Amino acid sequence: MNDAFLKQLLNPDKELFLKEQKALLDQFSTLTVFMDLNSQVMLANQSLIDYMGYQKIEDIVGLTIEHSKSNASELAEEFIKQNKNIIVEDKKLSILTCTESAAGEICFYLSPRQPIKNTKDEVVGIAYQGINLMNTTMMNSAIALFRDKKGVLKQGLLTFKSAHDDKYDFNARELDCLAFLLRGFSVKEIANRLKLGVRSVEYYVACMRHKFSVGSKNALIDKAMSLGYFNFVPEHWLSY
Repeated sequence: MNDAFLKQLLNPDKELFLKEQKALLDQFSTLTVFMDLNSQVMLANQSLIDYMGYQKIEDIVGLTIEHSKSNASELAEEFIKQNKNIIVEDKKLSILTCTESAAGEICFYLSPRQPIKNTKDEVVGIAYQGINLMNTTMMNSAIALFRDKKGVLKQGLLTFKSAHDDKYDFNARELDCLAFLLRGFSVKEIANRLKLGVRSVEYYVACMRHKFSVGSKNALIDKAMSLGYFNFVPEHWLSY
């Protein structure tokens, strides 16, 4: 991305420039948006504009997700917090989201986000894409993560976590089990979900208890919750 483009992008008062660039982005079915360092929209395609409940690009330039005309605005604080982490850590982040569009439709998206840099390697914003998971192999797992024990879907933003980055050295299967365990699933239910034997799940739970140095499953859940594991899902699910 060259500095000339960034200069225009960071000063989105040029109506013709916005329309020309939006026309290019409109060729993508994904939700696509460029945001500045304050998570304000600089440029977006029509899919994103429709999702937020507006009609044209000029309506949303300078706005953040909290201005979405849906309950997705309730996730604005966490969304912006994630963007700040991307900027500070200067790295990509993949998010699994369950949100409501302005039309009232519950949507599941795989949402890669990454820093926008100029030619001096300075972070000047965030690039975001939302890939609709409808009719994909990830859909069932995504629904399970956002559905409570009563079957009610709840909005949320979950970060993908790699087993390689886990300081407690949980392996991929342990992270699989933990993701469902933290959402109230029993060992038998987890076994059915992951197509594992009950004893295998019990073994993984026991291993996690040992790594956390706790004496019970409930203590494992409490510690995992306190450490923020509820906000993560296993990164290898990206390939499911």
